Amino acid sequence: MTEFIELNRIRIAFEVEGRPASVQSSAKERQQFKERIRQALPKTDKLLAGDIHLTITWFCTEEHRYTDQRAIDVDNIIKPIIDTLKGELLIDDCQVISVLVSWIDITSGHRIAIEIEDTL
Repeated sequence: MTEFIELNRIRIAFEVEGRPASVQSSAKERQQFKERIRQALPKTDKLLAGDIHLTITWFCTEEHRYTDQRAIDVDNIIKPIIDTLKGELLIDDCQVISVLVSWIDITSGHRIAIEIEDTL
């Protein structure tokens, strides 16, 4: 977990190991993914109150993205992530005013980088 505070700005960044789940994944897969997110979240008893920008980067192999029929579209990993942040770091998902989601080719494995930044 990395947290930067500058001029009253907040930026929280953390990584989640493993493959993401999508809105089309089974309930069990979504629940396991959400639990991995919760475990990776920074420990805090405070919630962000203002609007935020959310950046999601999925690190996976190009081969997986283009040849595995079970590969998930990047837009489908957004909702399970936002749903998990609600009540953990955010009051409500309506605070998310922008989302940037992308994938980056790596040699092996899967991980998700999540960055939350306030809008000040």
